[in-house]
Amino acid sequence: MKNNKIQFLLVFFVTMFSFNTFGIDYFWLASVPLEDGSRLGGVEVGEMSDDKVKRFFNKGFNVLNYVEVNGVFKQEIKEVKLGNELFIFDQEYDTGDDHIGIRLRRSLAIKSQDVKMVYGVVAIPSKYKVEDVKILNLVESKNENEIYLNAVKENKGGVLSAKNITEVLSRKKYFSIFSDPENPRFATDGGVLFLDKKPVFYNYHGFSPFVNESRSIGFLFKVDGRLCLLARFGYSMQRKGWIEKMTYDYYLIDLERAKGYLPMHLREEK
Repeated sequence: MKNNKIQFLLVFFVTMFSFNTFGIDYFWLASVPLEDGSRLGGVEVGEMSDDKVKRFFNKGFNVLNYVEVNGVFKQEIKEVKLGNELFIFDQEYDTGDDHIGIRLRRSLAIKSQDVKMVYGVVAIPSKYKVEDVKILNLVESKNENEIYLNAVKENKGGVLSAKNITEVLSRKKYFSIFSDPENPRFATDGGVLFLDKKPVFYNYHGFSPFVNESRSIGFLFKVDGRLCLLARFGYSMQRKGWIEKMTYDYYLIDLERAKGYLPMHLREEK
């Protein structure tokens, strides 16, 4: 019995740590307030060490964004180059208890010849080959629920822990699969991500608002030939023995390697 418990814990922690601290580099976009009231585009570097930040000075990046044209969302990619100016400033935020908090922000500015502000979702270094970028249009696939429930039970690849499987199957009555008819390899039930009808990623707190809000845009694209998902949700992170729900924002998941990657400023340096 003791050995079984140890094995269960190992499977559980492997699943929770599938959000890898390393992997594909990317940054969240940030705006830098200037003295004249305007804003400068940049990327958030947080508490990254100066040496690590310097590695990205004057490097090329692809900024992923979306625009709405006649009520339809379309993907947009802009090539930019980071500069070597690091901005440190205070930012106010709502603490949720009728108080305003102040936090220190660090951003690395984007070089831009035509406009100061660069809009986007994330910035990915040009050293990666980013291609086949598509915006996902998820719709409910009512006739495929049993196929995906069986895929959860079979758990090919061993991505799901026994606890994960039990939790998914316990909600069988409410189980619904969402997919994009134009991108049939990808699907989700809101808690598990599937690729080619096999589970590849589980998030304890689910994938809201990406799954249930039509204006929460998700991207499917290839990075160095591997299919990846970029979507906005609050992901689950194992920290010091408990599961933390991180802030809602865009996170990158390598569907083919079954790994999720944090943005650079949230990665713990060793």
